[in-house]
Amino acid sequence: MRTCCGSPLASVLLATSVLLAMCLLAVGCGPRHEGAAIVVAAGRGEEADLLADLTLGLLRENGYPVQARTGLGALSAVRAAIAGGRADLYWAYTAETWRHSLAHHEPVADARVLFERVALEDGEAGIVWLGPASVASRPTLVVTRDLAEAAGLRRTSDLVRYQDAVNPYLRVCAPQDMQGLAEGVRGLERVYGLRFERRIVTLPVGEGYRALEADECDCALGHTSDVAVRLGDLTALDDDRRFFPPSELALGVRQEQLEAYPDLEALLVRLVEALDEDTLATLQRQVIVQEMDRQVAVRAFLRRNELLPSWPVLSGGWSARDSG
Repeated sequence: MRTCCGSPLASVLLATSVLLAMCLLAVGCGPRHEGAAIVVAAGRGEEADLLADLTLGLLRENGYPVQARTGLGALSAVRAAIAGGRADLYWAYTAETWRHSLAHHEPVADARVLFERVALEDGEAGIVWLGPASVASRPTLVVTRDLAEAAGLRRTSDLVRYQDAVNPYLRVCAPQDMQGLAEGVRGLERVYGLRFERRIVTLPVGEGYRALEADECDCALGHTSDVAVRLGDLTALDDDRRFFPPSELALGVRQEQLEAYPDLEALLVRLVEALDEDTLATLQRQVIVQEMDRQVAVRAFLRRNELLPSWPVLSGGWSARDSG
């Protein structure tokens, strides 16, 4: 039986193997995007880290040069990095952008109108908003799961009934900026008829959750998107009178980078469209509860949603937690 060893066919096969190996070692075989690095910015927190890693992974795996600028802290710091040209894209909720970044204090009751207004105003500043994703976040009153189940608490109105019939001395944990008449504790009292009076414990949201679990308060002001709420450790009461304005997750990108990379917007839109609240909860549960490696969880998500390229890319690490 004749083999190919020593034949021209063997030389071709060997050359092909060497070429493929060289291509992989060169970090990527197939289409690559040349240009300035796309800088992904994020604040601090589990959701911020996860969204940054999803974006970094998507871009790196699809051949874009990327850089992480994460752990920046408050939204104001992230926004300053974008405005100053030190970062190119970031995730934010529309109501937070409307109030804190664009300095509007009048609430917008319609989520779609709010997104359009944010997009229009920021468009003049060279920031393009993609989305919104099917991920909402509202301020909310939060109680322990045990209390919610024992007292049948599902809505904020149920808490009023509970206060009238069981515990007239409800204590609430709330940060200082969520205690005012317009959009905080005093506003809830006015709209729902709750009575906290002076029984307000001033704590940041995260510390308020811990105080709630330690029975140092009976309810706390937080957000429906917070990890403790999303994973079911605490129960968010439905704002059945729609006191708090809606807020949706969206991706802000500097127009300059979208022009530099013509295919970038379409790719980012696909990521935005793949995200919803159940998806984020699943990813957070995998990473936080099951302690799955963050990059493994992200790659699995990208693969499942057909967001990985058809060519091999050896991208190395791109975790948001590797940056500062």
